[in-house]
Amino acid sequence: MAIRAAFIAVFDQVAGRKVAYQTPAGFVSAEAFDAVSEYVIPKPVFCGQVVSLAAFGSTVMGFPVCIEDSKYPRNALFFNACLIVGNVGPHEEEAYSRVVAKLAGALRTLEEEASHISEPTRRAALGLLLPRLVAGLNGTGRCTLAVDECNTIHLRLQDSQLHADAWAGARGVTGVEAHQVPVLVAEVGPDLLAADLALSRLQAHIDGRSTAATVASQAGLDLSWALALLSELALLGYVALIDCFVKTNVYVPTERLCDLARSERAQSTCVQYAQRAGRPLAHPEAALRLFSAFGAGPDGQWRTVAAAAAAAAAVAGDDDPGLDLRQAIQFGVLNGYIRRVHAFPRLKSAEGGTREALPSKQHHLVHRLPPGYLDGCHCEDEICVFLACGHDDLRVALEEYARGCSAQIQTLAVRARLLSTTVLKKRNNCWSWCCGAVLSQHHSAINYRST
Repeated sequence: MAIRAAFIAVFDQVAGRKVAYQTPAGFVSAEAFDAVSEYVIPKPVFCGQVVSLAAFGSTVMGFPVCIEDSKYPRNALFFNACLIVGNVGPHEEEAYSRVVAKLAGALRTLEEEASHISEPTRRAALGLLLPRLVAGLNGTGRCTLAVDECNTIHLRLQDSQLHADAWAGARGVTGVEAHQVPVLVAEVGPDLLAADLALSRLQAHIDGRSTAATVASQAGLDLSWALALLSELALLGYVALIDCFVKTNVYVPTERLCDLARSERAQSTCVQYAQRAGRPLAHPEAALRLFSAFGAGPDGQWRTVAAAAAAAAAVAGDDDPGLDLRQAIQFGVLNGYIRRVHAFPRLKSAEGGTREALPSKQHHLVHRLPPGYLDGCHCEDEICVFLACGHDDLRVALEEYARGCSAQIQTLAVRARLLSTTVLKKRNNCWSWCCGAVLSQHHSAINYRST
C-alpha cells in the first residue's frame, strides 16, 4: 500500500504541538513526532502550502493550516492533516499533494463553519474517519468521508479510475449485483466500522445467506448505496461474492478439485466448515464426493445440488453424511473447487427472434418483467430478485407462460448449451480426471451458461 498511515496534528495551548489522532494507532510515537513537529505545525508564514519531508522511514505530506481569529487562544488555530506514504515517484507525490491540499481546504471550511477542529468532540469524529481515508485511497484511489448529516468530503487520487480498475481486476471484482450473496471472509476493523454508521449497519446483516438486496433492506439502506459499500468491501478483500443457494442450482468441478483430493488437511477443513449442527463430523472425503458428483449424470442431464448429494450418498453408502449442503457448496465456491452454471431464460418468437414485448393478457410473474428482460442475458438469480420470488415459482411461471402463449411463441429458449467438462473419479484409491463429452439438451425456458 502506498499510504502507510495518516494523522491529524494540532497545536494544543497546553501540550503544544501534538498528534491528536492517527491510524494505525501508535504508528507515530511522541518522541518521533517531536523531532519533526516544527515542520508539521510550522510558523504562520509557511502555512497554506504543501509540506513534504522525509521521516519515519517514509515521506510525510501535509498542508498546514493557520486560521487567525480572536476567538482562539493566542488568536490563531494551527492544524495539519498528514499522509505518510511509502516510496512514490514524482507523479504519485503530486497526486498525494493534491489530496492533502483538498483535505486541508475542506477541514478549514468545517472549522470556520462549525468548529470541527477546535471543538474536541467534533474533532474526535474526524479522527474516526482516518481508517476509511487510508483504506479508500489505498484500495480504489478514492474515498467519501461522511463527516455528519450535512457535510461530506470527497477525495480522489489523480488517475484513480485506472487505479480502481487495476485493483478490481486483480481481485476479480467487477461490481456487486443485487442478486449476489456477500460473504465476510475477513474481519472488518472496528475503526473502519466506527467511521461509517451505514457500513456498520450493513456489515451486521451480512450472513453469507442473504442476497445484497436483502441485506440492504434489512439494514434500511438504499440499494444503490448498499451495493457501493459492498463493492468497496469486496475491493478491500473483506467480502467475497457468491450465488444464492438453492438445491436446484447446478455446479461443475474445476481443476482445483485435484488440490482438495491431494490434501487431507483441506478435506478436514471443509467438513468442519460444513458440519451440520448436532451431527458428528462427516468423513473427510464426504465433501470431495459431493463436488466430484457434479456434472452430467447417466441420463445426460446436469446434476443439481440435490441430485449430486444423492449420487454422492449412493457412492458412500450413507444416505445422510452429516454435511450442511449450503455450507459445503459455499466452501467449494469460495475456494474455487466448483463453479456455478447459471440458467438464462430467453423468449423467442416463432420467427426465431427474441421477443421483447410480453402479452398483457398474461397475469402472472412473467408479466411483471420489463420488455426484453428475457433476452438470455439475465440469469435466473437476477430475475428472481427482481420479482422477489423463488426459483421454483419462476420456472413454473415460465412453463405457464409458454403454454399460454403457444400461438405467439414457438418455443422458449429451446437449447441448453452445456460446455464440455471434466469429472473427478476415484479409481484404485486414486482421484483422477476424466473428460466428459459436449452435451446439448432441451430444458424448458432455460439457457445454461457456465460462469
